[in-house]
Amino acid sequence: FGNHGLYAFFNQVVYQSVSGAAFSPFGNAQIGDPPYTYTFPSSAQSWAGYSALLDSPEGDSFSLNFQNGGTISFTGNTTSSTNVDLHFKFENEPYPLNTDFFSSSNITISGQTPTSYSLPIPARTNDTANYTVFLLYLLTKDAGVTLSNMFVEETPAPTPTPPATPTPTPPAESVPSLRKIFKLATKLK
Repeated sequence: FGNHGLYAFFNQVVYQSVSGAAFSPFGNAQIGDPPYTYTFPSSAQSWAGYSALLDSPEGDSFSLNFQNGGTISFTGNTTSSTNVDLHFKFENEPYPLNTDFFSSSNITISGQTPTSYSLPIPARTNDTANYTVFLLYLLTKDAGVTLSNMFVEETPAPTPTPPATPTPTPPAESVPSLRKIFKLATKLK
């Protein structure tokens, strides 16, 4: 699956594919030699794409849960003047065992110069599934796209704000009235 790993930053779980090579093609989708060019040829199956299991360099699997949302960020460029539309999908298990899944919105990769892209994952507040499979689908046929520096990040749960400690109010007898303070200041003159 390539050069990828699990990192923890401020309680966030991050999937990282440094080279972009973490995806394996299926359904006759094509992946070129470095710099990891992905192509959805006209001859491929309509369901063709690329999959990656979420695991660490040590081979430990892990899952992501997007109850607070998240972000997919990467560097991408096209290999020609044709723009490439794509989206990502998360599944709780590899097909055909997947029972929970969702797709990101579509994003357009344009230009042959490597550019940073970021795709927000909206909060899935009622979703209790843990996702272990990360999929890439190209929607534009016969046009290559290069992807690298890919990060999938969960947004951590907000830290609860502790309740404010109320400032005790002294009893009324111990608070001097302004009239007494004024009289004292007048006498001192």
